[in-house]
Amino acid sequence: MAMAQLTHNIGSTYKGMSLIELLIATAIGLFIVGGALTLFTRLRAIEQHANKILELQENATFALGIIGHDLRMANYWGLHNDPTKIVVDSAPPVVCRGEDVSNWALQPMQPIELNGTLLPCAAPNSAGDTLTTRHVTSSPQRPDSRYLQLQTDYQLGYFHADATPDYSGMQSPENYYLVVNSYYLNDVSHSGIPELRRWTLGSHRKFYNELISPNISDLQILWGENTANEWHWHKNSTPKAALARVEITASDIVGGRHLHQTMSQIFRLHNMPNAAMIHSTTQSAP
Repeated sequence: MAMAQLTHNIGSTYKGMSLIELLIATAIGLFIVGGALTLFTRLRAIEQHANKILELQENATFALGIIGHDLRMANYWGLHNDPTKIVVDSAPPVVCRGEDVSNWALQPMQPIELNGTLLPCAAPNSAGDTLTTRHVTSSPQRPDSRYLQLQTDYQLGYFHADATPDYSGMQSPENYYLVVNSYYLNDVSHSGIPELRRWTLGSHRKFYNELISPNISDLQILWGENTANEWHWHKNSTPKAALARVEITASDIVGGRHLHQTMSQIFRLHNMPNAAMIHSTTQSAP
């Protein structure tokens, strides 16, 4: 009798959840889980967005560095910066895709070419500026018949492709490799967004096509002149230009959204005639 009474009391004290209570608890749980998943998805999207912005900034910064180096070096001809002292007539041919492009490549009198004639073997671009720079390597190189070189002293210089160049008539000459780079935006890319590429003079006196940075949608360059202590910026390159302002826009599509990052930098044209007029750093220029 006592055992039966105890069983009855336990059954009366501990009751299970009703169906309505179970449904309410399940709904609350699903609401909490759904909210957590939504928050996670949004945080993940924000992270992807931030990572892509950082990637675009890195792409633009890298491209600025590459172009900036060529602009600083433009018109550097080894032991002097005077293109009138360079003999071009005896230079061996330069080719691109089997075509002789020597007349275009060997133009020391035009060390910087903005929106001029793109490399003859290259397809024209449809967006942004095109830029060609001409100079020699920053340090002397051993003579190598695979490369087009400049043998120079303080008085003159001549292009050659010899392993043993002629030193006669020259005082303490040095040997350099010729550097010609032609930058442009290529509309045909895997991502569907233009990419920054360049044609560069390499071994065997041939031009090779290189990818500089993907997802570059625009390239704009302005030249800076100082007239009466006032800076003027324009597209037309003149001998008075001492600075170059390069602006690069990197773009991509993430989750249906178009992302753009634009970065710019001012570079001093160290070897151009009027660069010597600038006594302060480029950061002080407008």
